Amino acid sequence: MDLISSLSFVATHGQAVHQLLVIQALRPDRMLAMSHKVVQTILGENFMHDAEQGLDLASVVENEVCHSQKCCLKAFI
Repeated sequence: MDLISSLSFVATHGQAVHQLLVIQALRPDRMLAMSHKVVQTILGENFMHDAEQGLDLASVVENEVCHSQKCCLKAFI
């Protein structure tokens, strides 16, 4: 990532957070809607949709957790 694109990245995210703070100060009843907009700006358009789909914990444990950690997880269950 070059300097110009990284500055653009920071500016976009900073602007979204700044707008959230302005909404919090002036229209606290609109915080939830603005929070959704900030999440879409920072984490991507599909994040909210993917988060609403739910999480398949079995696939996370099988694909993301190493074998030594699986033993620890089974001990707590």
